[in-house]
Amino acid sequence: MSGEMTNVLHETPPACPAQTRFPALHDPRYPVHRVANRLEPFLRALVDRLHPEKIILFGSHAYGQPTEHSDFDLLVIRRGFATEKASNLEIRRVFWEVPGPRPPFTILSKTPERLAERLAVKSPFYQDIVGQGLEVYAAHQD
Repeated sequence: MSGEMTNVLHETPPACPAQTRFPALHDPRYPVHRVANRLEPFLRALVDRLHPEKIILFGSHAYGQPTEHSDFDLLVIRRGFATEKASNLEIRRVFWEVPGPRPPFTILSKTPERLAERLAVKSPFYQDIVGQGLEVYAAHQD
């Protein structure tokens, strides 16, 4: 036995745990900090499964006066989908896999190029989202 090597399996930590953390959710300057623990599992699943480039929270939870009935408004910027509707459905499927109660969501999917087009024509809707929304996730750019 002294000459034999033993195989030992060691658990390795996740490759990029910082990418699945959402510190902006817990910032007391934003209304979402009061319900961050409700939203975080859904964001974690979205990032881990679909790898968006950016997620922006907008609406009452980002800069308004949310009530107990307010939904979470998310702009998800990502690539690799056929249509915005298909992307929204894919995101909703991921959310259904998260255990526990599901809060209501409004999801908008855009590619970076499509968002740039909307901003180039000065769409007030997207200008407000980008200007006032809370960036809760941005992929690490190498």
